[in-house]
Amino acid sequence: MEFRDYSKKRPKGRSLKVLGLGLIIAVVVVTLVFSYALKPSSQASAAPNEPVQITHSTPQPVLEPLFEVRPKLVSEDALFADVRTSFDPAVWKRSTHDNNDSDTHYGGPWIPENIEQMADRLVLKIRAGSNTSKPTMAELKTHRKYGHGRYEVIMRPSGEQGTVSAFFTYTGPWQGDPHDEIDIEFVGRRPGHVEFNYFQGGIRGKGHKRIKLGFDASESMNLYAFEWHPDEIIWFINGEEVYRSPKGRRGIPTHPSKLFISAWTGTERIMREWIGEAQFGATAQSEYACLSFTPFGDTSYRCADMFAEDPQFKRNENSKY
Repeated sequence: MEFRDYSKKRPKGRSLKVLGLGLIIAVVVVTLVFSYALKPSSQASAAPNEPVQITHSTPQPVLEPLFEVRPKLVSEDALFADVRTSFDPAVWKRSTHDNNDSDTHYGGPWIPENIEQMADRLVLKIRAGSNTSKPTMAELKTHRKYGHGRYEVIMRPSGEQGTVSAFFTYTGPWQGDPHDEIDIEFVGRRPGHVEFNYFQGGIRGKGHKRIKLGFDASESMNLYAFEWHPDEIIWFINGEEVYRSPKGRRGIPTHPSKLFISAWTGTERIMREWIGEAQFGATAQSEYACLSFTPFGDTSYRCADMFAEDPQFKRNENSKY
């Protein structure tokens, strides 16, 4: 058996090769040790079943929203009002009329204080009267008049007997016009129905209609709309057409009108048969999230866009609309 004598000196070139290889190994080892030392200590010390908290030294990317929101572009001829957090007094006016007219069907005055801005909705309240005072109510209207086009609202009406929650257009003698009006109304004693109505020159159109919803409107926000054409009016619930007035210009409003929302109770002498005796305790209220008007052919952002894009608004599973 042959034994090699490692005590003898190796050739000089071979020694340099070994030395170079050693330096490379040393650099690799130092790099690994340094990388391990930079790891967050929480990872090394965490218990097997405990979550590890990682501290990032650089900003993390912002997650994309779960739904796409179009830019809220609105033309000068259109109206879009997201009233969940505020409403613009340059666009809207609180009504203050005392409603003391002898032929009025309103049960009390409009009080500005009955319009309350909540964190995520606009609330119109009806406050009960007493033996010596009438109930007080709430109404909000635009300064400006609008004409043919699509009108939309996201709202939750009152479900209390003796109340009416409304979204409508109106003009009349106080504006130097004949009485023209288009309504979407909810009578609190029938929260499973919505009523459509219109007037031309103070004469009620023949197309008055009460629609069964298939859900309780007072339980959630829903989208309601109507299209005002020169020869017909078309109403919608959650984007689905539900009714058209009889075709023809007869009875269809002809004058540009202001847009209104209101919560009110009526006089018992005139309104009891329709809305019933007031049975709403101290207060009742209707709630609004969005109001919009879009002229035909206008692509401005509107309530239907907000209703489709915002996950706050979920369609009632029991609704056929």
